[in-house]
Amino acid sequence: MAIRDLRYLHEFMSVSFKFGESTVDKRWIATGLIVLSLATLVVISVWLLSVRNSASSLQTSIEESQQLLLDPDAEWSDLSERLDKILQQSYSLQSDINLLGNFSWTPFLGSSLEGAENIIEGSVLGLESLLPVLDRVGEFEGSILRNGHLIQDILTTLEENRSDLYYAADQIDLGTEDFELIENSQLLQLGQIADAFRFIADFSLILPEALGMEGLKRYLVLGQTADEVRPVGGYVSTIWVLTVHQGELVQIDYRDTVAVDDLNNMNLYPAAPMGLRQHMQTCCLLMRDVSWEPDFPSVARMAEEIYYLGQGERVDGVIAVNQWTLQAIVDFLGELYVADEDLLIQPQDFQAFLQERTDEEGRGYSQLLLDSIIDQLGSGLPASDVRGIAELAQDMLASKLVMLYFDDDATQEVVESKGWAGAITDVDGDYLSVFDSNVGWSKVDGNIARRWVYEVALEIEGAPKASLTLDYLNQSGPNATGCDEQWMASRGATYEAITHACYWNYFRIYVPRDSRFVYTDPMPLPEGAIHAVQGSGIPGEDTLNKFAKYSKVGIGGLMVVPAAGSYTARFLYQLPPEVIIPISENRYLYRLTMQSQPGVMQVDKQITINLPDGHRVVRWYPEPSVVAGDSATWIVNHLQDARIEVEFEQ
Repeated sequence: MAIRDLRYLHEFMSVSFKFGESTVDKRWIATGLIVLSLATLVVISVWLLSVRNSASSLQTSIEESQQLLLDPDAEWSDLSERLDKILQQSYSLQSDINLLGNFSWTPFLGSSLEGAENIIEGSVLGLESLLPVLDRVGEFEGSILRNGHLIQDILTTLEENRSDLYYAADQIDLGTEDFELIENSQLLQLGQIADAFRFIADFSLILPEALGMEGLKRYLVLGQTADEVRPVGGYVSTIWVLTVHQGELVQIDYRDTVAVDDLNNMNLYPAAPMGLRQHMQTCCLLMRDVSWEPDFPSVARMAEEIYYLGQGERVDGVIAVNQWTLQAIVDFLGELYVADEDLLIQPQDFQAFLQERTDEEGRGYSQLLLDSIIDQLGSGLPASDVRGIAELAQDMLASKLVMLYFDDDATQEVVESKGWAGAITDVDGDYLSVFDSNVGWSKVDGNIARRWVYEVALEIEGAPKASLTLDYLNQSGPNATGCDEQWMASRGATYEAITHACYWNYFRIYVPRDSRFVYTDPMPLPEGAIHAVQGSGIPGEDTLNKFAKYSKVGIGGLMVVPAAGSYTARFLYQLPPEVIIPISENRYLYRLTMQSQPGVMQVDKQITINLPDGHRVVRWYPEPSVVAGDSATWIVNHLQDARIEVEFEQ
């Protein structure tokens, strides 16, 4: 028992009472209070000891389970037994805490137990909801992806328990807000558990439609090359058509991205967007360039139409992946076994292996690798993969290594609401996104380091002012091709050779509607640019152009970054006053949403927010990296979309 609790007990026992004008024998009152307090103390101590023992046993079981999850030789039966034991221990702890809660009125116990009941209730309920799924998967032998009955059983269980999973996550969140005796590491773990329960419940909403439980579904899979980056991932180098029916993966058909288009009917194809037409001299929008726009739902709908023009086939949705998606899966698997070649590929060798075999055998070689990945994922999963595969799916959707689009409106609404659609979002407050497009016919993006420096000076009476600086560093090697010509006739014959090159980048910036650019660095058109050589562009003219799209104001232009060189572009603009939201008298909220570009794996963002004169901060979210007076700076380098909030008052 803590010292402060003993002090409270002493104060409680030393109180004197006076009833009206008559004096009661204080000795008997004191004696009674001492007996009552000691009795209460004994009862509470017994239960505290019971809680401690239960919690200690539960912690030991959880630690043993964590070790079990790391053991590749662990059996499903071992994990199932361990989870059953954890559940029983949780029941015991829950019972003890509920009984102890009857004494929460005591000063020395006070609010220290507030929230514990919620945490235990949420954890137990979530575990109860998922155990039937884990048991069912553990009992199964064979390819999970090829067994519709198993998938149907899992979906039925998840549907029945979905509301419980949401409730469990909410209870854990509520408990962690109130529970005083929790450490930061435990707080993080509980947050991850709540997020996992909520993600599984969310994902189960789209699975029946996505897996064709009511009828056969066909999906177009865009295999993009992020080394030749485009706004939603990269140049489309590979196409697959994936067929599912009643939870079973029926077929995967490979399509060459060039052969998909019907070149004899080019007049039927949509005209190429202006930037693509000018800087790559492309007349029509073909499948290989369909990723030109930054809004994936728009790209997906266009991809469906282009596929129909070329192949005369309709599909039910579109999935976007790139080589980093495959890399993430191979990292998870630990190694990739290619049965047709009796070959083991280690994660650190996967990208080089993919490039080498693509050079030797063409883009179709990726089909063999995809088949190998699906076979390995679909085989009976060891117990050690339970947590990892859920985290893998969650991370790939959050970082846009996988983006989803469904023709079914209800399913698509869920996908967009959860942030899995790669859509340009319409948000209140400030907004910033930067999208690059490699227009140099190279694969150099893996060698490009990017940095954003964004600073905002908030104003209440006038328009807030924003400054954006974009820095690019081309880390290509000494044998890289130069910047004399955009189209490199001698760019090299291998994939490795064309990853080292001058970087020709058509970039686009999107900021809030009604923003007004007041200064931009000019970006002159080089003499060797395609637009100057084959188009109507004049060397030296500024390539910057402004536009409005997706309820945003945008600006785009062509920048050229030589090998081992850098490029810096600066933009000053006024934000609309509406980016500052009044929430009460003299109190305001500024919110910034930054959307990341799929496929861009190296980007550092530095964001600085300066409060208006005469105002003080009420809340920063998340916590800034640096605070200096009325200014705060955040350093963001993860691949997910980010949000910053600043609440302040006068």
